[in-house]
Amino acid sequence: MVPNDMPTAHNGDSNPTQDAAIHCMMLSERIESVENAARLADPQLYEYILKAVTCDVNYNYLSTVMNIPCSANMFYDRKQRFYWILSQNIEKKERDKYI
Repeated sequence: MVPNDMPTAHNGDSNPTQDAAIHCMMLSERIESVENAARLADPQLYEYILKAVTCDVNYNYLSTVMNIPCSANMFYDRKQRFYWILSQNIEKKERDKYI
């Protein structure tokens, strides 16, 4: 018998395509959750909130490059609200696991 050099799962039930599909679904759900939290935080500023939290840009960039239509105080208030909403959604999802 010639040994096979290909890696295999211990139980033989490995399905890389299924694993990749499940991973893509989880990422898609997380992206949707982040986008929804940004919209709930402020429907008019959600694009700026997303840019700030996903690309790590500050208010100065949003103001000078993207012409954000609000003050820094208002933006940071909405950004804080975004994180609070996202946190609440994560906690609810965790609680719902056990129901």
